[in-house]
Amino acid sequence: MNCKVENRFRLFFGLEECIKRCVMNMNTQVREILNATILAGKANRATIGDDDSLSASGLIDSLGLLMLVGEIEKKFHVKVPPRDYSLNTFDSVAKISAYLSGIVPKG
Repeated sequence: MNCKVENRFRLFFGLEECIKRCVMNMNTQVREILNATILAGKANRATIGDDDSLSASGLIDSLGLLMLVGEIEKKFHVKVPPRDYSLNTFDSVAKISAYLSGIVPKG
């Protein structure tokens, strides 16, 4: 579901449910990017929770970060400023989604 929510849906389910669905959609898209790039071929990729640390689990390093940012820029048509290239910013599905919600145009 796109974050551009129709008024009918919002009236029926409520704003809180719409926001929840948008966040879930962003998490799903982030997980797809992770699975296609830095987690490709790694057995434990399916067990990564939204709040699990990618760096602490050894799944991402500085090269993986660059690959991840490149794919995010392509997928979401955004430019991530170099000052934001940080393992802290891109350390989990939830952190990546939160960051993207601030830079990806709505709608």
